[in-house]
Amino acid sequence: MPYAVKLVGAPSFTTVGQQQPLQVCALSTEEVEVPTYVQVTLGDKEQRHDIEFSFSNGFPIEFNSVGVHIFDPATLNSCANIVTTFNRRGLYYFYVELKNSNNNETLDREVVVVRVSRNKECAKK
Repeated sequence: MPYAVKLVGAPSFTTVGQQQPLQVCALSTEEVEVPTYVQVTLGDKEQRHDIEFSFSNGFPIEFNSVGVHIFDPATLNSCANIVTTFNRRGLYYFYVELKNSNNNETLDREVVVVRVSRNKECAKK
């Protein structure tokens, strides 16, 4: 497939309250310009209250009531720099899709799972 979407730097394991840098990347091996967007869907929409996402400049990224955030437009062969903090322990599933803006066709998808445990300070209490 000539397109790829990647959640780069997402930890497979982290602790509550630990800030994590990551990137959402939209990639293509083709020269053709296709208008695209990236859709990130949480496996559990209720977890939208348990995570903080923002661009590296501090601008917040919010998930809607069904646990979806859309990066629109997405520039192919580029990445968005993001900072995330998980505020509750648990297993978080992220379904990341690169989509064609003209017809909503999925060009690529990736599933990322992050396990979040209690931080050491919480464990002492």
